[in-house]
Amino acid sequence: MTRPLLSAVAALWLFAEGALLSAQAPLRIELGEGVAVHGHRVPCWGVAFVPPTCHQWTPAGFSFGELHVLHEAITFARVPRSGRIVALYLDRPVAPGVPAQQGASPPPLVLPPIRFDRTSAAYTDDLGGRWRETFLPGPQIARALAFDATSSFGVAAGDGGGVWTTEDGGATWTRRRGGAEPDYVDVHVLGHAVVLVDARGATWRLWQGRGNRTQITSERPTSVRTEADAIVVRTARRVYRVARGGEVLDEPR
Repeated sequence: MTRPLLSAVAALWLFAEGALLSAQAPLRIELGEGVAVHGHRVPCWGVAFVPPTCHQWTPAGFSFGELHVLHEAITFARVPRSGRIVALYLDRPVAPGVPAQQGASPPPLVLPPIRFDRTSAAYTDDLGGRWRETFLPGPQIARALAFDATSSFGVAAGDGGGVWTTEDGGATWTRRRGGAEPDYVDVHVLGHAVVLVDARGATWRLWQGRGNRTQITSERPTSVRTEADAIVVRTARRVYRVARGGEVLDEPR
């Protein structure tokens, strides 16, 4: 295939995807106390297609400061106990000869040249006045993030069954799982009880993010919510309640 033809195919693909994404509902992640991020999906194209990173985010009630990569973050969460805001993202190289401009608007099109196989994290304790950066060890990319409401315990989960935990509100991370398991797309935490939803729709329970996982149900959930006394998994036929101690109660709907 010649270079002009490749360019035409790429342009057509990006146009079609852009039209599809523009019709989707805007995204919004509520972080509590009037703080949120809102944005939309944008086309992204490179050697590998990484849909969860193809976002453009705008903060509300806090600031990204000079950490412009947060405009393209994977996801955000808040540590309820401390109010800390934590973001997961993939580092992107700056093009040679193109200096970063403070306050510049993020580009409307994300064109990553390669797939980056490590997740970075950043956190702020003063609504973006200062961001500190860290990383999640291991090759998998994290896609979902959640924290316990009454402690500094948190869990990130993502590709290849990757699971990471933190005991200090996202400042440092330990890799707990990863390898031959399906990708995880959602995570909920209550105490040290962890509920994971994989890309196939199955729901799993872990304790402290480690050890053997236990399947709650293979039926795709209609909703998963963290309440005061349980993580509640609802499917079309049943309701499962995962208690703070890890016990699972199964009830018909």
